[in-house]
Amino acid sequence: MELKALIEHPIFVYDGECGICNKSVQFIIDHEKSNEIYFVSFQSSTGEALSEKYGFDSSNLSTAIFINNNLMSTKSDAILASSHFLEAPYHLIRFIKLIPKSLRDIVYDFISRNRNKLGLQYQCKVVDKEKASRIIT
Repeated sequence: MELKALIEHPIFVYDGECGICNKSVQFIIDHEKSNEIYFVSFQSSTGEALSEKYGFDSSNLSTAIFINNNLMSTKSDAILASSHFLEAPYHLIRFIKLIPKSLRDIVYDFISRNRNKLGLQYQCKVVDKEKASRIIT
């Protein structure tokens, strides 16, 4: 998919080699209301093109990025922004926004720093063709 067409959709940018990141992508795919979000790994050429367009460091794999309506969110804000696309009851995750960003990002950074120690290895889950077409690795 061309970058111009891609950025018309919500985009979740993630570390394609991180087990927690991949589990997050699978969770969103499994619980998304309307199959709108595209998923782009930092390691892909599309991830690099998004990095150039939006000015984030594609080699910094310690943060998730969510882009919607040309606005970029990072860390816990990215998770919360993507939760608006989830079906009930998972969309209620967005109420975590009531917790100050500084505290949310402390937890996010702790998990990010320790993600390889948490024992979640990358596991590719088989998804149907329509869903697979939204994952750009």
